[in-house]
Amino acid sequence: MGIAENLFKVRSVDLVLNIPGGLPVVAIDQTRIRQVLPNLLNNACRFVEEGEVRLSVEVGSDTITVRVSDTGSGIPAEKLPYIFDEFYQVDYSLRRTREGAGLGLAICKRFVEAHNGHIWVESEIGKGSTFFFTLPLQEESPQAAGVIREVTRSFPEKEKLILVVDPDPKVANIIARYVPDGAVIHVPDGEQLLPQIECHHPEAVVINMHPSREVDLQMIEQVTVPVIVCSLPSQSWLAVNLRVEGSLVKPIEGEHLLSEIKRIDDVKRILLVDDDRGFCHLVQRILQTADVDYDLRLVYNGREGLDAIKEERPDLVLLDLMMPEIDGFEVIRQMQQDPAMSDIPMILLTATSYAEDALKQYNSQLSVIRPGGMRTMEVLNYLQTITEAIGNGVAGRIPKPEPI
Repeated sequence: MGIAENLFKVRSVDLVLNIPGGLPVVAIDQTRIRQVLPNLLNNACRFVEEGEVRLSVEVGSDTITVRVSDTGSGIPAEKLPYIFDEFYQVDYSLRRTREGAGLGLAICKRFVEAHNGHIWVESEIGKGSTFFFTLPLQEESPQAAGVIREVTRSFPEKEKLILVVDPDPKVANIIARYVPDGAVIHVPDGEQLLPQIECHHPEAVVINMHPSREVDLQMIEQVTVPVIVCSLPSQSWLAVNLRVEGSLVKPIEGEHLLSEIKRIDDVKRILLVDDDRGFCHLVQRILQTADVDYDLRLVYNGREGLDAIKEERPDLVLLDLMMPEIDGFEVIRQMQQDPAMSDIPMILLTATSYAEDALKQYNSQLSVIRPGGMRTMEVLNYLQTITEAIGNGVAGRIPKPEPI
């Protein structure tokens, strides 16, 4: 249980084990099932603020049942039928603090069902959730090796797993469309990368980053699989360019906004600067659902925003970029030039993606890094693939990605 224990080290969540002794031998594809259990534990840990996650195992007459239960806020009943769908957001509540593309649960379902097993979830709002999966017991253990080989063959040989590191989940969605022979899992930030590698055992990691930034070599040294560093347009780049804490595209989702606010320490007083009064009232309702009693002030143009900051310093500014008279860009410029305001955190609420424009200001990049170095034939194979892509005019054949 080393992987599971590592997941719980940095959280105020207890892992409780209820595993009886003398469990029967189950014929499985160990590589695949090793991904299912850590995946369920990882989801449970991420979506419980305080409390416990309980792992238990029960043996029936012809199946073994594994259950992972948590004391989180629960999953709304209308969302239960969809959480095993690919890229469906595993959204336990508006108070969630982590993002996830949800594809991990889709993979769990695929792997369990390939073993003739079954996976499902039961949940009640305010009381938590329990994920179950069953695996059939084999009547004759001497045939176990053959059964494992048969289970392995039931998976497509082309099945690959790739982790994509970028704050914007849409980047992972785009990459998934261009990797038809594999599965893609979104990793919101580098801090989660190593635990996710332990959990999923991917074939490669894609790190998408702003062209002006350099890859964290210390992090790369700890990665045990090939790493591809690239620059695909991402909404997170706007925050990099303007030196602000975050950027969300309208229409925003409540859980995304609360998640971004929670990343900033000690936020109580919030100033929202936006000329769309309907949108301001939407944000007001979202903040009222939070477990923090935020003090929200509303102003409807950039000039009023600057005056409001001078009158009473906020802990956070939520800022629209496109406003008449003084737009958000000018508000940012004046705040960053004024020592009294320059350290106030800002989150942008935009109606347009500026990622493509940001990419035009820099040279893009594509690097392949193999921890421990590459053998000569590996280098030649990579070169062959790249030169064939250039020779075949791949750039001209691939459709332009949808705006992020």
